[in-house]
Amino acid sequence: AFRKRWRFLLAKYRPDVHWWSLVILCRGVALALSTIAFSLGRDQLLYVVAILAAYGFWANQLKPWRHAVTNAFDVVMSVALVAAASAMLRFAANPADRDSQDSLGSFVVAFTQATNFVPEAVAAVLGAKLV
Repeated sequence: AFRKRWRFLLAKYRPDVHWWSLVILCRGVALALSTIAFSLGRDQLLYVVAILAAYGFWANQLKPWRHAVTNAFDVVMSVALVAAASAMLRFAANPADRDSQDSLGSFVVAFTQATNFVPEAVAAVLGAKLV
């Protein structure tokens, strides 16, 4: 009766990580708190990157979803979100310090280009395995 009643919460995850919904809820709350906890945009972005990186790491380690494709997609999307948030750091540099802007800009461009094709590559590999 318990499993039937709460199936909508528990069916998505493997039985040994049935609590993963709580992690997703806490991640959402932690991300929402970034604008309350920090006033500088740079600090907010670093906090968001840290939360997303930690979530992606643990999602990769625990593989909480029942299907391998869903686990891979969750990790790839975490990497993509970290890349997008990292790219926004380019706009957090001090506008008066041109060298700082240029070096940060070069790093962000290299990082985003390096991670740009990761989701497509993972999708292609996983899609090839399904066929």
